[in-house]
Amino acid sequence: MAARYRPTGGSWWSYYDGQEVTDPGALDIDQMVPLAEAWDSGASAWTAARREDTANDQGAATSPVAVTVRTNRQKSDQDPAQWLPPAPEAR
Repeated sequence: MAARYRPTGGSWWSYYDGQEVTDPGALDIDQMVPLAEAWDSGASAWTAARREDTANDQGAATSPVAVTVRTNRQKSDQDPAQWLPPAPEAR
């Protein structure tokens, strides 16, 4: 069973809306291209290992990212053609 770690203090910068967040409960971890959209756009044909590597790509500056729960719910599973972050630098 994997350990579950929870932050207990600090601050984070929400990539989508540029807000500083001090409550870890107000954050989600998200990918700019939702996994459902990636699946519909061809990831369904990828190997399980490739899908996992893409979903957890910590080498990319924009995925996965910490974002406010509110903004992530606005995005939902829309692709970048349907929804862009409010912060211009995140587009």
